[in-house]
Amino acid sequence: MTSPQEASLYALRQELEALTHSLDLLLVERFCDVVAATIEAHGSLYIIGNGGSAALANHLATDLIKVGLEAHRVVKAFSLAEESAMLTALANDYGFKSLFSKRLATVLESTDVVMAISTSGESVNVLEALRLARSKQVGTLGLTGPSHARMRELCELSFSVESSYPYVIESLHLSFTQLLAASLRLRLGLKLPVLS
Repeated sequence: MTSPQEASLYALRQELEALTHSLDLLLVERFCDVVAATIEAHGSLYIIGNGGSAALANHLATDLIKVGLEAHRVVKAFSLAEESAMLTALANDYGFKSLFSKRLATVLESTDVVMAISTSGESVNVLEALRLARSKQVGTLGLTGPSHARMRELCELSFSVESSYPYVIESLHLSFTQLLAASLRLRLGLKLPVLS
């Protein structure tokens, strides 16, 4: 007999396994098309998110830059979460809702793309930043939770995880971004790394 805790973890694992098997590799390739086109246009990829999504933004920016270094290409990927002094100053002076949009307003150019990560798809500062990007006709990508999230409407391409469990959503976002980095490696003529 399993405990209620074990039953909950089992259900979580089942949902995670099922959704992992349904990851859309064509959508990963479409995201990679946008990232590759941004690199070719000498544009920048700005990645935003709060909490665990901010940590994932840092991870993805690092992975993409490393791919570029190995391929001898300039990959300008920036996680705004890395800018703690700037973000806290903007939040203090303009409010939490505007911290990403105020920062992006100072740097966005027509060749850039904003990639937003939000488990709920309802984070006000993420939505505000996407609205700004759209008003500047800058490309928008998104990773979010259930497909009813408002964030999807503001993204040209989005990956939605149909789950009510934040643990599952965040795990699938990590898997998706790892596949995106792997796809870019292959696109730039690199082999996938294998630990020996």
